[in-house]
Amino acid sequence: LPKIVNSDEKIKFICDKAYEEFVKFGVNNFSLNKFTESKSLGMSKGQFYYYFKTKEELIYEVIDRKGQAILEATIQKVDCATTFLDKLLALFSFYINPSSPEEAAFDKLFRDTFYLYLNVENQYIRQKNAEFYAFIFSHTEKIFAEMINKGYLKEDAKSFIPSLVAIGDGVYLQSIVLENYHLEQYLTEYLRLLDNYLRK
Repeated sequence: LPKIVNSDEKIKFICDKAYEEFVKFGVNNFSLNKFTESKSLGMSKGQFYYYFKTKEELIYEVIDRKGQAILEATIQKVDCATTFLDKLLALFSFYINPSSPEEAAFDKLFRDTFYLYLNVENQYIRQKNAEFYAFIFSHTEKIFAEMINKGYLKEDAKSFIPSLVAIGDGVYLQSIVLENYHLEQYLTEYLRLLDNYLRK
């Protein structure tokens, strides 16, 4: 009988192998030709191109899969935190201080490919950006709602959520484009100021 191919497993395998190459050599030094010819991949070019047509498609899928794992770990940190400030620090921990080798490797990959996510003409990019912001806004709102219900925050504190998310993005972008930018320091200071200002 012919072997049944599980597409999800194949895509995961390709993405895991590609991620290893991205981490080892850097995404900018990654050659799709060399990758498809490598023995470690163990498939023909035709098989590879069945799943991914371009290097960008492969990068998007790798970042999406790895990013999901990072976000899930982030929410676990948020759930374990007890204070408003600690929950915000946990939510923005990926921006502030990638704490594990896996997070640090993903941060480097994302920084190296950040320009791809500015292509708003690309439907896939628009969708992924929308999903990311839906995630951030949803979990930020949960944190604020919990702390308002506990009587820790002022009733109108939720009105600060859009500016908080925008500032998180802004300092992260500045850390990408500016040399010696103290991302952890600036964002942590802002979160402390917000905590002081919004508490009852």
